[in-house]
Amino acid sequence: MKVSLEKWGFKMKANKDAEKKQKILLFVGTMLFGGAERQVVNDANMLSADNFQVTVCYCTKGPLVELLNKNVSTVNLNTTSRIVAAMRLNTVLRRGGFDAILSHMFFANTVAAIATCCLKIKTIQFEHGLGHWRKWYHIALVKLASQMASSVVTCSEASMKLRIERDGVNRKKIRVIYNSYSSKAVDLSEWKHVNDQWCDKFKILFVGRFATVKNLVVLLDTAELLRKKRDDFIFILVGSGTTENNIKELVEKRGLQEYFVFTGYVSTPEIYLSNADCFVLPSKREDLSLALIEASLFGLPSIAFDVGGNSEIIVDNKAGFIIEPYDVKDMAEKIMRLMDDPKKKVSMGKKARKHSQERFSVDRRLVNLKNVIYGVKP
Repeated sequence: MKVSLEKWGFKMKANKDAEKKQKILLFVGTMLFGGAERQVVNDANMLSADNFQVTVCYCTKGPLVELLNKNVSTVNLNTTSRIVAAMRLNTVLRRGGFDAILSHMFFANTVAAIATCCLKIKTIQFEHGLGHWRKWYHIALVKLASQMASSVVTCSEASMKLRIERDGVNRKKIRVIYNSYSSKAVDLSEWKHVNDQWCDKFKILFVGRFATVKNLVVLLDTAELLRKKRDDFIFILVGSGTTENNIKELVEKRGLQEYFVFTGYVSTPEIYLSNADCFVLPSKREDLSLALIEASLFGLPSIAFDVGGNSEIIVDNKAGFIIEPYDVKDMAEKIMRLMDDPKKKVSMGKKARKHSQERFSVDRRLVNLKNVIYGVKP
């Protein structure tokens, strides 16, 4: 992957470290599901395609491992114990001769802080959530870990502000690097086969984890409001997780089966992104949703609650709609507006794609990652 460094503002330091092929270790707790984990996969693949020797280290193996390029090495620590993981990670770092470790999310960041405390290695911590669940002792750990890090990276301006004000992260250490998305070629003939039964439906898409924080029951409430006025719509829910069975049971209990399709986890969500009419994100909390960025890049107008960095992705009333949490009535009305005005839907989708291509490009993220690895100040 070759990018125009000048275009994106890359300022590589003129030193020997910048000239050699850097050995980078990306560390994350799990390779199961989630936007943060998928971003780790994307980062590993694009860094390995550039001038880096990349290893991905994790504690729990999952299907996302299969999406890594062949030239990306993997290490499975095979433990969920923070202390054991830190000991094993320390061994990996000492034997591997790595130049930098890029750790992702709370568990991995605290483990990396312990593992590197006696090592001279550049440690870059990535935060992917707002962390509203954290107690005072979690915040104390975040602050301590950040003090040991070379740099702290957040995914949104909203998250950076929170890290400084609530978590006490040094303002001079922190920077924003937006998530990005790299699409891959997929066989759309699979979609044609599945889509025959939905050809006359307005397709409303959700892609993500089935978790309490995603607040998917809102989509059921929205469907109940929509069906009072029309029945030419279908909610397509792509993903899997802990609340999946509960949501399916609620759909059946409310008699909404004809309005919902559950695909389970799929490795090629592009099949659905390429053919949906709009995207919905009912989450209670988000830092910077990779799924929302994906939807925008595929030209889908999106509807999301005004939480976290959602307003940094959606340009309200131009590329989609930002609505008040948890206004189900407004969500239904916004979907109806798109259903009733196909031209507006297409126009919004084009603006969403343009905005995301500029702000969340792979090239821009790659350059920003290289800047933080080489210690270039933003």
